[in-house]
Amino acid sequence: MRFSLHPLLASVALLFSMSHAHGEIVYDEAMMGELSEDNTRPTPIFFQVQPGTNTVVGEIVSGTADIFTFEIAEGYQLSSLVLSAYDPPADRMFVAMSAGDQFPSSFEDVNDPFLPDTSEWLGSFLVGGANLNNDVLGLVGGDQNLGGTGFTPPLGSGDYSFYIQQTGAPTSYSLDFNVTAVPEPSMTFACGLALVGVIGYRRVRRASQGSAVHTAA
Repeated sequence: MRFSLHPLLASVALLFSMSHAHGEIVYDEAMMGELSEDNTRPTPIFFQVQPGTNTVVGEIVSGTADIFTFEIAEGYQLSSLVLSAYDPPADRMFVAMSAGDQFPSSFEDVNDPFLPDTSEWLGSFLVGGANLNNDVLGLVGGDQNLGGTGFTPPLGSGDYSFYIQQTGAPTSYSLDFNVTAVPEPSMTFACGLALVGVIGYRRVRRASQGSAVHTAA
């Protein structure tokens, strides 16, 4: 029986495409009001309960913070965080993230000259124009984060709080929180089976080519 590679690859692509959906703006400060500055009462932002991109648009000025909380529903995960807009591009803003529906540190705590207690943070980083259109989730939780326990994306279901601060000129930003479905065991098995089939096809093809060369010799 002749093994066809193209239908197999098409099936793999279909399995992955099932987890994608169109994004939407879930919060825009210009239309929905200022985000909270109170770490004990972050602004609740309601992500769409399906795979897709949830965009938060805001503006931050020196001496203030934007603090909000959101939930990743059961069966889903936060796969990436893309800085989709940032102005002025030369500046950077401080972002931090924690688990739970409150951020553990106040504005005064974060700006403590003797260094804040970051033991309850997941991670933090300075992002700006250099990160435009890039995924920064790994930077926030990575080995070089500016404070926090650290994490490896994706982040699973649960409540999370986000803290943004700027010490320079007024800055506008747009953040895309990309949520995907946690792969089901059946889908993982199917993708693994497809990958095994691809590898097997390549080995058979190489063996056939080698045999043909030997015969010709």
